[in-house]
Amino acid sequence: MPTWKGLEWTFDTVASAYEKMRPGYAQALYRAIFDYIPVGEGSRVIEVGSGGGQATAPMLKTGCRLTAVEYGEQLSALLREKFQEYETFSVITGNRCARRQLYGVRHHGSAAGAEDMRANEKNR
Repeated sequence: MPTWKGLEWTFDTVASAYEKMRPGYAQALYRAIFDYIPVGEGSRVIEVGSGGGQATAPMLKTGCRLTAVEYGEQLSALLREKFQEYETFSVITGNRCARRQLYGVRHHGSAAGAEDMRANEKNR
C-alpha cells in the first residue's frame, strides 16, 4: 500500500468543495456510538480531524461541549462558520501543539479514547 506522506494539507486547499462532496455517515452509526457511550449535556467531546463537520453536527445536537481539532486553516474556518450558532463548540487548529490545549486529555482515536476522556472528566 503506497504512503503519501505530506499530502494531508491537500484537503484544506479545497475546504468548501471537500465539505460539499464528502458523504455523511449513516444514522445507524450515531445510534451505535450513543448506545455505547451516552453523549449529552455535560459531556465533553473532542473530535480530531473534523474535516467539514459531517460527524460534528449530530454530536452537537446532543447538547455536548465539542472541541474540534483540525489540521487545516481553511477547514477550521469553515467549521467555525458552520457551527457558529453553538456556544458549546470550539476549534483548535494545528496538529502537535493542539493536544496540549485539550485540557490535558489524551485521544486514542477510538471508543477506548472516549472512555479515557469520560474517566478523566469524572476525576476532575
